Amino acid sequence: MESEKKISVCLTLDFDAISLWIGGFGARSLSAISRGEFGRVGAERLIAMLREWGIRSTWFVPGHSAETYPQIVERLVAGGHEIAHHGYLHTHPKSPEDEAAILDRGSEVLTRMTGRRPLGFRSPGAGLSYNMVELLRDRGFVYDSSLMGDDFSPYYLRSGDEAPTDGPYIFGKSIDVVEIPFTWGLDDFPAFEYVTSRAGIQPGLSSPSAVFRKASRGPTDASACSCPKARQACRGAHTSRLSGSPQFKAASQASRINSGICSRRSPNSVA
Repeated sequence: MESEKKISVCLTLDFDAISLWIGGFGARSLSAISRGEFGRVGAERLIAMLREWGIRSTWFVPGHSAETYPQIVERLVAGGHEIAHHGYLHTHPKSPEDEAAILDRGSEVLTRMTGRRPLGFRSPGAGLSYNMVELLRDRGFVYDSSLMGDDFSPYYLRSGDEAPTDGPYIFGKSIDVVEIPFTWGLDDFPAFEYVTSRAGIQPGLSSPSAVFRKASRGPTDASACSCPKARQACRGAHTSRLSGSPQFKAASQASRINSGICSRRSPNSVA
């Protein structure tokens, strides 16, 4: 009898909630802010689903979301999920000093509320800066998940990269912080959320079945991590081991994820 294949899935969720709308989008109307409030509803549904299937995951939580919804944080901790750093308010810092203060404030909030110092970081809006790379190293973070330099193979962050416009890109030296890459192609927010802003219109409103079919065309078996610390970081991020195609299909359909590639999920768009 042929043995069942094991499928590795790195399932991550960004609990932006209200912080995205008042921070990143600068919303002031109750209608817009209520879309962030729906994040609590989506989070509760996802927590229940993950508990039913015995799946642990990693949640990137802004400090603002943690303080606004402490009951969600409590349920995540009780369920054995990892809570990682996602800034304080879902905004981009105004200066290197501001960036350091935001990182430290978010760490203080998550440590106080969970009893554990966050080991992972994801930059709000995937806006990782050169300065943040140095901060993550100096603050002892184990991994980051903000970049897209690979599909499903972790690699080390680099310090000292330069991007001149009159010459080739200059690659710095690898540092002891692992990068677990993600892709916007497996992020549900652009596919489903309709957003208007000064920058233009994000149409969203995609068919869930069409998005699932598109995501399902990717690789079906994750390659081994290329470095020892990357393997440690994957375990720290609760890389789930799922066996059997029915359960994997169910998890994939509910979370719009694909095996082997780090996917992002926003509770704000869970219906």
